[in-house]
Formats: sequence, structure tokens, C-alpha cells
Amino acid sequence: LSGKPRSGAKGPNAQYWDYDFPKPDLCEREIQEWYSIRPDIMVEIGNEPNVFNQDDEFIWAWAYWLEQSIKHCKKVFPQATFISPGFMMDKSGNMRRFYEIANQQIRLFDMIGVHFYEYYAFAPDGAPATKGELRDAIELHKQFFPEKPWYVTEYGINDTKQVPKHEKGIRYAK
Repeated sequence: LSGKPRSGAKGPNAQYWDYDFPKPDLCEREIQEWYSIRPDIMVEIGNEPNVFNQDDEFIWAWAYWLEQSIKHCKKVFPQATFISPGFMMDKSGNMRRFYEIANQQIRLFDMIGVHFYEYYAFAPDGAPATKGELRDAIELHKQFFPEKPWYVTEYGINDTKQVPKHEKGIRYAK
């Protein structure tokens, strides 16, 4: 994200910032040095494009640049594995709409990026209630990308006050 809030923004979150779309030349520059060190690198292109702007106009533009970038990067970095952007799971992030509009572009990736966060635990196994992001992520990805491999690129238990690090580690392992 760059710049200041855009005036005239529309959509569910009208304070979104200008977004640096994943453009082919920018992606190539960012990946090149890493690829020269390790050609079998795994790369997630983009991250949570739904944080601020979720209107259809933005999503169509984002999908266009995402397609240009993944096609270019697959040619330039043939040994790399590419992971689609992971999305903020929050319902206000309109992730479903991104998947409806950009489904074909996201399918160009080798793996589908997945993010999920909870307050206390990933499963209601005696811990306090969760936000349900893991459950929702699984349902959504089964619906849109059942045949593609998924790759968790972000996850976490957010409550550090009530969940000691040792217990958090046990819950991550489960």
C-alpha cells in the first residue's frame, strides 16, 4: 500500500489507500535476487489485496495485473513455485467477491495462498470460542479451489495476554 487515502473512494471501506498492483516488472525485480540464490523458491505474489479496497472496479484491475504478473514470472522464473495472494479472512474484506471475479487469474498459480487468525485456538477443543477463520477458509477454498493445493502463508493466535507462548505453541502444533 502506498500514498494517502484516495479521495472519492467507494465501496464498503471508503478509506482505502492507493494500491501498488502486482505489476510484472515490479515482481521480477523483487524476485530476481532470491531466485538467483535459490531457483526452487516459493513465492507468494501479493498479500491481502482486500485489506482496504474491495469494490468491483478495483478487483477487475487487480485481476488484470495479477494475470500479467503470474504469466510473466512463470516465464522468467521457471523453477519457482508461485502461491496466489492470501486474503484477509475478515468478512468485511469481501474475499468471496475477489474469488468470484479473479477465479481464472488465481488458478494460474501453482498453489492457493491461505491466511487465518484466531483469538485463542484454531479448533474449539476446550479453548474459548474462535473467530472461525480456519473453518471459513476451508469452506471457501473447497468451494472455489478444491482441486488446487493450498499453502498457508499466514496464521496465528492473536491473544497473547491469556494464552502463554508455550500453550500457543501446543495449539499451533494441534
